[in-house]
Amino acid sequence: IFLHGLGDTGAGWRDIAGPLTREMPFLKCHFPTAPQMPVTLNFGMTMTAWHDIKDLKTIDAEDFKGLDSSKQVVADLIQEQIDAGIPSDRIVLGGFS
Repeated sequence: IFLHGLGDTGAGWRDIAGPLTREMPFLKCHFPTAPQMPVTLNFGMTMTAWHDIKDLKTIDAEDFKGLDSSKQVVADLIQEQIDAGIPSDRIVLGGFS
């Protein structure tokens, strides 16, 4: 399960699946797309984001509005894979930002 960065989509990363699955045919790739939401850092512009970002200077102190719902999306994706018979110790979560 690979999460994209701010303003991108899962489709923007699907090209990496081809080379990976050719080398590792047992590999199953998921590239979900974040929901659309206003991002304060980008003047409130609506874009795909896993959570709101208010300011990069104070990012360590942010409350990350939207993060809980994104965590649930990821938890659900992981559970879907477990329900499909993939052992949890064979599931990898990654991303780019």
